Amino acid sequence: MGISTRVHLHLAIIIIGIMALEGRVSHPNVSLRWGDFDPSLTVIHRNPFSFGKDGTLELSLSCPPKINDVAIPMVWLLACTTLEAKDVMSSNEPYSQACDHKQSNGPRALCNSFPINLMYSSTNESYWRTQYNFEESTNKFFEFYMLQCPGTNDGNSSNKFVDVPFNCKSNFTLLNFGNNHLSKDEGPLLYIYKVLTGVWCILLLVWICNWIQHRQYSNGLHKLLCIAPVFKFVQLILTLVVWERVRYTGVEDVPLQYLSDVVEFSERAMLFMTMMLASEGWCVLRPHIKNIRCALIPVLFVVFLGSVICVVWVHNYFMAFAVCSIVFVIYRALKWCSCNLDSLHRQLIMTTQFIMQKEVKFKDISLLTQLMQKRLIYLRLRLVCAVFTMVFAVVATMSTFLAEFSWVRTLAYEIPELMVYFCLGMIFRLRDFAPYENIEVITPKERSVIILLPHPDVRWPMRQKLVLGSPMEKPVDEVTEEDELLKEP
Repeated sequence: MGISTRVHLHLAIIIIGIMALEGRVSHPNVSLRWGDFDPSLTVIHRNPFSFGKDGTLELSLSCPPKINDVAIPMVWLLACTTLEAKDVMSSNEPYSQACDHKQSNGPRALCNSFPINLMYSSTNESYWRTQYNFEESTNKFFEFYMLQCPGTNDGNSSNKFVDVPFNCKSNFTLLNFGNNHLSKDEGPLLYIYKVLTGVWCILLLVWICNWIQHRQYSNGLHKLLCIAPVFKFVQLILTLVVWERVRYTGVEDVPLQYLSDVVEFSERAMLFMTMMLASEGWCVLRPHIKNIRCALIPVLFVVFLGSVICVVWVHNYFMAFAVCSIVFVIYRALKWCSCNLDSLHRQLIMTTQFIMQKEVKFKDISLLTQLMQKRLIYLRLRLVCAVFTMVFAVVATMSTFLAEFSWVRTLAYEIPELMVYFCLGMIFRLRDFAPYENIEVITPKERSVIILLPHPDVRWPMRQKLVLGSPMEKPVDEVTEEDELLKEP
C-alpha cells in the first residue's frame, strides 16, 4: 500500500469517526441471532448519559419473524457505568460470563440490566421492546450495550444447533423530564451558552462603538484584534443551535457540529497568534514585524491549530502535544514582552538623562509619559499572557477528567477565555492619542543679546567680533504662563 493510499485511508477513517456522532435518538445496527450461538455484545450508545427524575430509556427492535423449532434468544439491554463496562470487556470470557450471571442471578447481577422482550411475532416481523423509567435522579453516567445469550432448549428442536443471524431495524431513545433529550449534566449548557452569547454581544457592541468613536487611530493590530472575538461570537451561536436541536429532537446535526468545531479551532488559534503579534511590538513599538518573526508566527499558527484539531477529532493522546504547543507559543510571547520592556526601560533612562541635561520643559505630555504608557501596556500584556497560559494548561489537562460534567468543563474553558478577551480589549482599546502624537516643548526665553563689535577697518572681516551681552538689570515684564513653568523645579 503506497503512502498516498495510506494517507487517504487515514483521512477517511477520521471523517467517518466525525460523521458517526451518536444522538440521543439513534438507530444502531443490530443483528439478532437464533439457535445455538456464542454470546455476543453489541454497542448501542457509548456517550455517557445521566438520568434525572422521571428519565426514560427505550429500545425497540423490528426483526424478521420468529423461526419455529429454534430456541428464542435471551436479549438484555445493559446500562453500565464506565468502570462496569471495563470489567465486562476485560474478562477472559466476558460475554459467556455475563450470560451465566443473567441466567443464574437475574437481571440485576451485572450492570443495570433490562430484558428485551418479544412483544409479538407475525408472518412478517417480530417486535422486541424494553422500556424503563427512572423514578429518582441518579448521579451515574451510563453506556449502553445489548447482550445476546442463547436461549434454553426444550430438547424437542431438530434445529437446536442452527445459528441464524437476522438484521433488525432499531430505535433507541434517551429522554429526561419534559421531553428533554439532554443528559442531566448537559441541562445547564443551554442557559450557560445563552448568557455567554448575550455577554459577547454586549462586548462586541462596545468594541464597535469605541472603534467608530476613535476610528482615526485604528491600526493593523487593532483590526486584527477584532477577528478572534467575531469567530468566538459565531461559534457560540452555532453551539447554542446545536444544543437546542439535540434537546428537542435528540438528533445531533453533524455538519453544524463540524462547522462549529472548525470555527472554535480557528478562534482559539487566532487568539494565541494575536497575543504573539501584540507581544512582538507590531503597531506599538514598530510599524513592521521583524523578518524572522514573519516566518515563525505562521508556522506556530499551523502547528497549534493542528494540535487542537487532533485532540478533538483523533484522540486525547494529542493533548500533551497541544499543551506543549501552547506553552511554546506563550513562551515566545512572554520573551518578546520582556525584550520590549527592556528596550523601553533603556529608552526611559536615556530620555531622562537628555531632559535633565538640556533642561527641556514640556507643555502637556512629555516624552517620558509616552514611554511610560507603552511600558504599562507591555507589563499588563505580559501578566495576562502568563496567567492565561497557566489557567488554560490546567483546564486543558483536567478536561479529560471532566468528561462526565459537561457544564463544569464548559465554564472552565469559557470564563478564563472571556476574561482574557476583556483584558486585551481594555489594554488595546482606542483612545484619544492626539496628545501623545503631538508633544510640545516649551521654548525658553533668553535674557541675553548678541552684539556685533566691528573693527575700524572693514577690509579685515576676520577681525569683526560677536559678543554675548547680558542685561545689568532684570527688565520688568509681565509674567507669562511659560515663565511660571520655567520657574518650576
